Amino acid sequence: MSKLIGKDARQQQRNRHQNNVLKKAKELSEKYFPSGATFPSSEIFDSTWLKLTENLAEVFKSQIDFKRAFNHCIALIKEKKVDIAIPSFLVTQRAEIPIYTQTLMQDGLAFNWLYTHWFDNLSNNGQSNNISDAYRAIIMSFICHSGCLNHHLLIAISNQLNTSLDISTVNNLPFINLEMNENGFNTNVVNQDEKTTQITCYLSPITISCISHFLALKKAPQNTLWQAPSENKNIHALIIQDYVGPIPLPNTLNKLVKSAVSLITFFPNVRISQSILEYSMGRNKAYSLPKENLARLATCAIKEHPKLHFYNPLRQNKSKARLRLKPTLPLSNFYQTLAGELKENAKKKLTSESTAKKLKNVVNENQLSTAQEVLIKWFIQKLDTCKPSTIRTYHSTLSRKWLYQTEGLNLEEAEEQDFQDLYDELIELTHYQKQKTKLAARLSDFHAFAVQEFDFPLLLEPISNDSQHKSHTNAGFVDETLFKALLDAVDQIVDLDFNNKLIIKSILIISYRCGLRISEIIKLRLIDIENSQEGWLKVRENKFGNNKSPSSLRKVPLYISLLDHEKKIVTASLNLARQENINGAENRLAFTIGQDKNQPIDKFLISNFTSTALRALSGLEHLVFHHLRHSAVSRLQLMFELGAEESVNYAEIVPYSAGQINKITDTIAAKTLRNKYYAIAAFDGHSSPETCFNHYFHFCDLILYSNLLKMKLDLTQKQLVNLGLGSRRNLRQLAQSKNTDDCWSIDGFLEHTLKKLKTTPIKSPKAKKNLAIQPEFSTPKPIINIETCYNILNQIERGIDPIELAFKYHINSNTIDKWRSNAKTLMSVKTLYDTPRLQSKRSFQSLLPSKPNATSELKWLDSIITKVRQEYPINRQEIQWALDYALHNKSNSKSGIYFSKPEDLARFVDTFSFAISKSKWRVLTLSMKHSTQKEHWINAYKGIQALTSKSSSGNGRTGKGAIWLELRHSDEKEIIAHGKQKKHSSSALIFLFHMMGIMMIKSRESLT
Repeated sequence: MSKLIGKDARQQQRNRHQNNVLKKAKELSEKYFPSGATFPSSEIFDSTWLKLTENLAEVFKSQIDFKRAFNHCIALIKEKKVDIAIPSFLVTQRAEIPIYTQTLMQDGLAFNWLYTHWFDNLSNNGQSNNISDAYRAIIMSFICHSGCLNHHLLIAISNQLNTSLDISTVNNLPFINLEMNENGFNTNVVNQDEKTTQITCYLSPITISCISHFLALKKAPQNTLWQAPSENKNIHALIIQDYVGPIPLPNTLNKLVKSAVSLITFFPNVRISQSILEYSMGRNKAYSLPKENLARLATCAIKEHPKLHFYNPLRQNKSKARLRLKPTLPLSNFYQTLAGELKENAKKKLTSESTAKKLKNVVNENQLSTAQEVLIKWFIQKLDTCKPSTIRTYHSTLSRKWLYQTEGLNLEEAEEQDFQDLYDELIELTHYQKQKTKLAARLSDFHAFAVQEFDFPLLLEPISNDSQHKSHTNAGFVDETLFKALLDAVDQIVDLDFNNKLIIKSILIISYRCGLRISEIIKLRLIDIENSQEGWLKVRENKFGNNKSPSSLRKVPLYISLLDHEKKIVTASLNLARQENINGAENRLAFTIGQDKNQPIDKFLISNFTSTALRALSGLEHLVFHHLRHSAVSRLQLMFELGAEESVNYAEIVPYSAGQINKITDTIAAKTLRNKYYAIAAFDGHSSPETCFNHYFHFCDLILYSNLLKMKLDLTQKQLVNLGLGSRRNLRQLAQSKNTDDCWSIDGFLEHTLKKLKTTPIKSPKAKKNLAIQPEFSTPKPIINIETCYNILNQIERGIDPIELAFKYHINSNTIDKWRSNAKTLMSVKTLYDTPRLQSKRSFQSLLPSKPNATSELKWLDSIITKVRQEYPINRQEIQWALDYALHNKSNSKSGIYFSKPEDLARFVDTFSFAISKSKWRVLTLSMKHSTQKEHWINAYKGIQALTSKSSSGNGRTGKGAIWLELRHSDEKEIIAHGKQKKHSSSALIFLFHMMGIMMIKSRESLT
C-alpha cells in the first residue's frame, strides 16, 4: 500500500493511469500490426489504421486518453521504419485569450475620456511651453498615434529623451530603435558580440511634431537640466495628471497603456487585426530587423560579385561518420532495458560500480543507435562521481525526451543549429521554470561529453534557460535586390557546371519563395512535386530524411509563388532531373549533386555557400541560409495584412503584381482570412502562429504603422497648424489637391514634419563597389565537370540528340562531339595481346566506363573528384602524367594499374598523396623475391599493404619484378567479414581516370 499522500499520491495515481493507457494502446497496436508479421502495403495500412482508431475510440472515452493512446500507436509504428506515409501526431491547441475583457473595456472608456480631453486641448490651443506638458504630449501621441501599447517602450523612449533621440528614416518613414532589457523577450540584435533586444517604432507625424516642439524647449536655459521620468509610477502620474473623468483610470502604467487599444481600433479609417494589436501590446512577441538590415529596404548597394567555391576544403577534413547498423533494441525496448538496469529493490542495493558494469554489458551485448549509445555512455561516465539515485533522476527527466525527439535523426550528420533546435525543443517540453533550468544544465554537461566522445559539433550558443537567460531570435530579411544578386553569384561558382548551378538556384528559390527548410528541400523527390498549375510541394518523411515535427507534414504551392524567370530556372532543373532518371524511379531525388543520385546534397555545402555569398554581397554579417525562410514567412504576413494594393508599394519586400498576390493569399488561406495566421503557420510547418511571431515575423512594426497612417483627421486648418502638422501655405496647397472628403489623411503631413526635424535616411553597410544586376536568367560561361560529361554521354547512348543536349546544358556542341569521339577511341584501345585495355564485359558496346555501385564508393569518388579539381591547377603536369600512365597500363581483366619500375610507382602514389592515403592502396607483387630491384620496390610501396600475386621461381634468371597497384574498396572489411573473399578492390579511381581521359585527350595519337 502506498504511503504517499496529497500531491504526491495524486501524481502517482496519474502516472499509473497513463501507464495503463500506454499499455492498452500497445496491445491494440500489436493486434492490428503484429511485430513478427510483414508490414502491410499502403492501401491495406489505411484500412487497418482506420479499424485501429475506431477501436481506440471505443476503449478510451476521454479525449486526453484517446490522444495519448493515438500518439503512442504512431510512435510504435514509426519504430518499424516503414517507407509509407504515417499519420501525424494529434496536437491540442489552447483557446486564445481574448483582448477585450470587461475590465479592459471599462478602462478603455476612461482612457478615451483622457485622450479626448488632451487632444482637444492640443488641437485648439496648440503646444504648451511647459516642458512637462510637452513630454506628456510625446508620450500620449506615442501611445495613441504611433501605436505603442507596451509600457517597457515608454521607459525606453523616456531614457532616449534624456540623452539623445536617434530618429532615422527608411523610405521616408521615420522611426526610432528602442532597447529593452525585460524578461520574456528574446534578443534580436548583436553589436560587438553583445546581444540586445531592439524594437523598431515608427513615428506618426503628430508624434514627430510633438518631439520637435519638445527638443526646441529643451534648448532653453531653464530646461537644460530637466529630466524625463524613467520609472513606471512617475510616467503614470504624469500622464493622468488633471484627470477628472467619471470613470477611474487604471492604477498602473501597464494597464493604462494597454487600455488605449479600445481607442485605436475606432480611429477613422484604421483597421488593425487583433494579432497586430496584440503585438503592439507586447502579448504577441515579434522582433524587428537590425537597423543595417532594415536599410536594405531602401538602399540596394551590392558589393562586387564574389567568385566562390561550392566545395569547401575544410569540409573534406571532417571526420568520417561511423557506420551504423540497425539497432537491435528499438526505442521502447531500450528505454525499458535502461530503466530495468537502473531499478533498485529492497533485496539488492545498487552501487556506482555495479550499475556502471550493468550498463557496460548493455552496450557490449547490443548494437545501439548513436542516440542510445551517447545517452548510456554519459550515464556510465557520470557514475564515476554520482550515485545511482542521481542517474535515476537524470534518466527520468531526460531519457524519454531525448530518445523520442532523436528518433530517426542522423546525429552523425547534424550541424550546430540542429542540436541547438533539438535542445530548445527538449527544454520547451518541460513545464516549470525550475525544471527547465535543471534540464538545461544537464544538457550542457551531456553535450560537452558528446563533443569529446562522439565528435558532436560545438554549439553556437550556451544551453541555458534560467530566469536571466534570453533566447536569441536571429532576425534577418533578404531583400529582392540581394536575392537576385545571390542567384547571380551562383553563376560565379568556379567548381560547378551549369546543371548543378541550376540545382543550387532552384534550392535557393524554393526556400526564398516557399519557406521550406534546407533539410526539407534536399529530401524532395520527383514524386513530391505535383505536375499541376500550382505545382504543390509535398513535404513528407521518406528514406532520405524525416520531418522536423508532425506539423512539418504539409503541401506548399510552388509555381504560383515564383516570378517568371524563377519558374524557368526551377522547371529547367526538374526537366534535367527527369531526363537523367533513366529507370523512371518515383523515389528519385529532385535535387542532387554528385555521382550518387540517391545521396542528398550536403546541407553544410549549401548553407556555407549561401551565408558566405549573402555576407559578401550585402556586408551584413548575420545573414545565413535560414533567412531565406524568414523572408518568405515575413513577406507572406505583410501580403495578408496589407492586401494586394498596398503590398505592391514595398518592392524590396513583395515583387508580385496585385493579381499574383491575391492568387497566392487565396490559395494558402482558401479565401478565409479569419484564420490567416493559422494558414501561415501551416504553410511554413508550425503547429501555431506563436513560433512565427517569435522567430519569423519581422514586419509587424511596419504593418502596424501602415495601418495607422491611414487615419483620417476631421480638423480645421487652424487646428492642424496648432498640432504642428503644416504651415498655412502648406495646408492650403494640400487642401486644393485633396479629394472632396472633408477629412485629412495623416500620411500627407509626413513630409512637412520630417523637414522640421531634419532626419537622415539610414544606410546599409558601406559597399565597396556598386554593380548593376545581371540580366535575369542570363547564360553564364559554362563550367564543365565529370558529372556533366557522364550524364550527356549517357543520354546520347539512349538516343538523345547531341545538339539538344548542347542547348540544355549550355555546352558547345563541338565539345560534346570531342567527348563522344574520345569515348569511342578509349573503348577501342588494345593491349599488346590485342585484347581491350579499358572495355570490360559490363561496358561492352558502351561509351562509358562502369560507375561504382556502392554508396560509400560514390561518396568517396565525389570527395576525390573535388580534391583533384582543387589540386589540378597547382599540380597539372604530374596529374596529367599519372592519367596518361594509368590509361596505358590498365587491363580490363585486372582491377589495378601495372608498374614495372619502382620509381614510377613512387611517383604515382606521391602524385595523389593530397587525396589518397597509403592505407587506401594495396600492391600485388609479381616475381619479387629474387628481383634485382627488390629494395627499391620495398621503399616505393613502404606503408602500403602488400600481397603476393605471383611468386618468383628459384631457378633461371633473376628479374626486375613488377607490381599491380590496387585501390581498396571502402567497404572491404564488411565484405570480407560476410563472405569468403580475402580482398575486395575498388574501381572508383579507374572510373575517374577513364572519364578524365574522355574529357582531356586532344588526339587519338596520344592513346596509341
